Amino acid sequence: MASDRRHGSAWLVAAPPLALSLACLALTGLGMAGANPFWTPSDLTMSEAAALRDPATVLVLMEQGQDPYAAYPVRAGLIDRAGLHLTPVEAAVREDRLEVAAVILGHPAWRSAERVCHWLQLAGAEGAGEISRYIRRTFPEDADTCR
Repeated sequence: MASDRRHGSAWLVAAPPLALSLACLALTGLGMAGANPFWTPSDLTMSEAAALRDPATVLVLMEQGQDPYAAYPVRAGLIDRAGLHLTPVEAAVREDRLEVAAVILGHPAWRSAERVCHWLQLAGAEGAGEISRYIRRTFPEDADTCR
């Protein structure tokens, strides 16, 4: 009877580390198989990344060849109650995301005087003063050509 108690006590002590070990093994196996057990990868559009203050994703997508001046869908609830179709530039200006604006405008392949003027107009229309000041300070020659 005493040995039965010791045997039962041993299982009580051994069960938590054993369960943890099995969980770690299962999570490692899922990770090696490419299935992330903690979160599902989200397929953010460049416009959603711009609205959500994610300049790293915007930069990666630009480096992959996506156009920051093309319109992409934005899921309902991120910017507006309804789903929208915006360019990343429009999303960044609408949400006043200066860090995203800086990434897009700072990328030499995508910047032009015409686009700088478009950004200034858009920032003025949306009341994004911080972005307007950034553009005027960073690209004064291009900004001076805008009407």
